[in-house]
Amino acid sequence: MSPSDRFGDFRHGLTSSEHLSVSTLNLQSDHNPRSLRLEMFMADTPRRRLADRVSSSPTFIGSGSRFTGDLECASDLVVGGTVVGDGDVQGALTLSEGGRWEGEIRAGNAVIAGDVEGSVTIGEKLELRATARIKGSLRARTIAVAKGAIIEGDMAVTSGKPVVHFEEKRGPAK
Repeated sequence: MSPSDRFGDFRHGLTSSEHLSVSTLNLQSDHNPRSLRLEMFMADTPRRRLADRVSSSPTFIGSGSRFTGDLECASDLVVGGTVVGDGDVQGALTLSEGGRWEGEIRAGNAVIAGDVEGSVTIGEKLELRATARIKGSLRARTIAVAKGAIIEGDMAVTSGKPVVHFEEKRGPAK
């Protein structure tokens, strides 16, 4: 299995600010070959975990908080509390351990370590951590499930690739 098969195409995980900073570097380089090589190195460095991709300014629903209603988020969303309602997240969703979501979830990418009761539809990569508890259907281009995660429902991988099973060896991202 090649690294790109295990970790996906890292270019899909770049945020618009990362694209901007690379473009700015290129514009300031005046086509200096040394700067151009640096730009390619920075852009070609894959990130191992989807959890490491949260943007610098995500929206937070903190532990102990409760949000009721439908939610639309234009960037990344980190949930440590409870959401009751449907959600459309344009960026990456992180549902932390202890977090809970009741309703439909639609997102670009997602890392779920908490509880979900409802359907989950992800455009690209879905990662279920060992503490995840899902009661509902899952649909994503790629799905990775940690040993210990519990899924009560159906699962569909839209890319046709098999579900990746893994054992967590690292602690939560800091």
